[in-house]
Amino acid sequence: MTSILKIKSEQKLTQQQEEFNKLVALIEKRKKELERLHQNIRKATQIISEHLIPLEMEFGKLTKRYVVTLHGWLNEPKITKSEREKIIRTIDNHLSAALAAFPDDKELLDIAEFLEAQEDESEYESEAFHEMFEQMFEGIFDETFNEPPKKKTKQQQKKEAERQQAAQADTSRLEKITKKLYTDLVKKLHPDREHDDALRAEKTEIMKEVTLAYNDNNIHALMHLHLAHMDDQQQSMLSQMADEQIKSYVKLLKQQSIQLQGEINSIKYRPETQMLHLLTCGTEVMQKNKLKREIESLKLRNHLFEESTIDAFKDLKALKKHLKTIPDVDEMLQYPDFF
Repeated sequence: MTSILKIKSEQKLTQQQEEFNKLVALIEKRKKELERLHQNIRKATQIISEHLIPLEMEFGKLTKRYVVTLHGWLNEPKITKSEREKIIRTIDNHLSAALAAFPDDKELLDIAEFLEAQEDESEYESEAFHEMFEQMFEGIFDETFNEPPKKKTKQQQKKEAERQQAAQADTSRLEKITKKLYTDLVKKLHPDREHDDALRAEKTEIMKEVTLAYNDNNIHALMHLHLAHMDDQQQSMLSQMADEQIKSYVKLLKQQSIQLQGEINSIKYRPETQMLHLLTCGTEVMQKNKLKREIESLKLRNHLFEESTIDAFKDLKALKKHLKTIPDVDEMLQYPDFF
């Protein structure tokens, strides 16, 4: 949809008119950014589905075999307490990868239940210690950490009430503007009032956009549609609109601008977006090279994991040797890279 909202005037624009134009331009920019992100996500999702998910599923199978086999050693009487703890911790570290590939697998769900029982036991011990600690220091920190909230002064209460009233008034005014835009569009474009079949079909499609914009409280889209279907005389009224009216539009546009930025941020900072960015940024040749390197990396990971799982469980001696390669808790605390 082309931008038709810019206020044009032979005279110098007022501050409210300039802010209106700036917000319209900002919204257009953010909409394009949002659409670009969505296109990249669709493109990267297809690449991931075709090339990377099969390798992740293969890794899921390997980790399942690893987890299930490790769990089977827990009943071995020759396993020491520290080795048993290490096995449980290792299972916990790898179980999520296996469950991601096989979320309904009974063996894995039983192991997850087993781990939860182990955690409950640890939590019980932790709660017992916490209760003992509270009894030892009961009353010592109460005055410091349990102070009652300070009572607001009459001036503070008055200001807060005024802010709430102003916010309610703004909301009411903005709702009226949105409803008026929608009502005007319905009156002008409702297909039931059109006798020409072609125009009726066209207006039916436009009304779908109008209804969607109204239901989404999308003031920017409603204004686009409203101005797009005004006659020349009505459009010329935009530059003559009172600053108070434009001020109301500006508030609506600010809200939508913030909402669009929130949608952009929610996509940009999702954990999986880093992979999406990796596969969609740069030239097409760069994207292909990065995808190739990622595939080779996953294949190597799967190959090494497969070799280690096969070698680790030939017998008890091989298992103990494998467990020695896994760091103890103390080493993990000393070297955070192990996490």
